Amino acid sequence: MKRFVRHTDLLGCALSLFLSATVVAQSSQSGSTGIRTGTTADGRQSVTLTRSVEPSFHIEPIVQRFEARRGAEIPFRFKITSTGKDMNVTVQAVRLRQEETGVILHDLQGGASDEVDITSSTAFPLAPGESHVIQGTVKVPLAKTNFLSYGILVRDNGVANEFTGDADGQTTTAGVQFVTQYVLRIDIETGIKDLAAMNQLQLTEAHVASELGMPVATVYLDNPTDYAFEFKVRGNIGVAGRRPTAPFWLSMLSRASLEDESERTLIRVMPKSRLKLQAQVDALDLQGDKVFRIAITNGRRELVVQQFSLAARTASFPALKAKLAHLGDGFSVSPSQIRLGQVAGVDRTAILRFENTGDTMQSARIRLRDLDGNPVTGVRVSSDDFQLKPGRTKSVRLSMRRSDEQTNAVFGVLDIVSESESGQASRRQLPVAMLFGDAPAADLQLGDLQLQQDGSSRYLSMTATNAGEGYLPVDARLTLASEAGWTLEMADGYGVWLKPGETKQLRFIPDRSLDDGQYQVDYMVRSTDDVPPTVRSLIVTLGQPGGDTEPPHTAPATDQTLTSATESPLADAR
Repeated sequence: MKRFVRHTDLLGCALSLFLSATVVAQSSQSGSTGIRTGTTADGRQSVTLTRSVEPSFHIEPIVQRFEARRGAEIPFRFKITSTGKDMNVTVQAVRLRQEETGVILHDLQGGASDEVDITSSTAFPLAPGESHVIQGTVKVPLAKTNFLSYGILVRDNGVANEFTGDADGQTTTAGVQFVTQYVLRIDIETGIKDLAAMNQLQLTEAHVASELGMPVATVYLDNPTDYAFEFKVRGNIGVAGRRPTAPFWLSMLSRASLEDESERTLIRVMPKSRLKLQAQVDALDLQGDKVFRIAITNGRRELVVQQFSLAARTASFPALKAKLAHLGDGFSVSPSQIRLGQVAGVDRTAILRFENTGDTMQSARIRLRDLDGNPVTGVRVSSDDFQLKPGRTKSVRLSMRRSDEQTNAVFGVLDIVSESESGQASRRQLPVAMLFGDAPAADLQLGDLQLQQDGSSRYLSMTATNAGEGYLPVDARLTLASEAGWTLEMADGYGVWLKPGETKQLRFIPDRSLDDGQYQVDYMVRSTDDVPPTVRSLIVTLGQPGGDTEPPHTAPATDQTLTSATESPLADAR
C-alpha cells in the first residue's frame, strides 16, 4: 500500500464557515463598530452586521490519498488543533456529493459509509491550543472502479451568545453563532484495470458558445453509478465528412485555474453526480456543419464515446481572428498576426502553421509586402509556393536577415493566395510587424463611451483610433453592473491589430435588455505591453432624469454620450 498526503488540496474538499445571526431591529440608532443600519426599498428598517472571523481550529492534512488493492484495510490519521477557544467537536463519517463545478461537499442525507470506521472518539472537548488525533480505518470494497473517495465531517458546534432585547425598544441587539466545519477526504487509487462500470458514464449534452469572443466547449457528464471514478475527457470538433482538427482536453470548473495541465484536466466524479466540463477551443474550422466528438479516456483507452452535431457561425467568435486565419475550404493558418525582429525581446523567426482539414489538395502562394505594396527584402520566407494534401500540416518559417541597411521598423502584409483542386480560390492578407529597429511610439486614441440604439436593443460603444505609424493591438473589457444586482462582462477588440490610421468601433453588446435606470460602468482598454491601459469607472443613468420614465428598450437618441459627475480617480490612467 502506498500513501500520499496532500496538505493544501482545497479543490477536492470543502471548508465551510457558517454564520447564523438572529437580529431584532428596534431602532435605527447604533454606535457599535461593525453594525450598519438603514432602510430597505419598501420602507422597513434593516441591520447589517460585519465581523472578521477565523476558523476555530485547523486540521492537517485535509486530504489523504492512498494506493491499495481491493479488500485491504487502510489506517488514517488527521490532527486537529484549536486556534484559541474552547470547543465541543463532533466527528462523523459522511457520504460525499458533488456540485456541477466539481466542488466536493458532504451529504448528510446519504448516511454514513460502511467502509469507514472511526476508532478514536467522535465527540470531545478541545481547549485553546490543544490538539487531538482523529484516526480510524477504511476497508477497500470489491468494487470495479479505479478510484474511491470517503468523507469525514469535523464540526465545532459553537456556543450561541446570550442576548435579550431592551424593554425601551431603543437598542438593536443581536445574537451570533459561529460554526467551523471541515470535510476531510480519503482518496484511494485501486489500480483496477477492468473498468466496465465506467462504461455507464453518460455524456448527455454538449455545445460551443462564445465567451468574451472565444469559442468555449461545454459538456455535461452524468455518473448514475454508486462508484467514484477518475479519468480524462478529450474533445475534438471538425466539419462533418472532413478530418478532425487537433484535440483538446476538458476540465472541471473547480480545477480550470490550475497551471499544471495534467492536474487541470483530471476529472474526478462522485457517485450519482453531474459535472459541467469546459475547454477553450483555440482552433476551430468555422465552415460547414460540425461534429463534436467527445471521449472519456483512461490512459490511451477510450471508454465512452459520444458525438454531437453543432452549428456555429464565423461571426460568433471574433477573438479567433487574433489567433487563426481561415483561407477557405478547410484551409487555415496560424498565427494570423506575425511579429519578428532583431531588437531585444522579439524573436528573429516566426513560424506559420498551415493545416488542410478539407477533402481536396490546396495550393498556396505567399508574398511579403510593405503597406505601400513593395516587396520586403529583409525577411526570408522558407516556402512561398507549395501544395498541401488533405489531412496534412505544413510549417513555413519567416526569418529576419542580418542587415545594416534596414534600421527602422517595417510594417506590411503577408499576401496569401490559395486555391483548391475544385477551383475555389481565396486571398488573405495577414499583418506583419518586422522590427529591424525599435517600433515607433504607440498612439491609441479613444472616443467617448456612447449609448447606441439598434432597433429595440441598446448597447455601448466607443471608437478606437490608431494614430501611430505601426500596427497597434486593441483589447477592451467592460463590466456593467445594474441597480438590480446583476453584472455583465463584455469585450471587443480581442487583441486584433489596427493598421496605422484605422478607426474601429468597439461594441459592447449585452445579452439582456438595458432598461432605464442607474448603472456602474467599468472598462479597461489595453494595447501594447509598454503602454499603460486606459481605465475608467463611472456611474451613468439611462433614461430621462425626472418626469415620466421612458418605455423600456428606448433611448432619447440613437447616439448618446454617457457622462457622469461621479468618476473614480482612475478616470483616465492612460
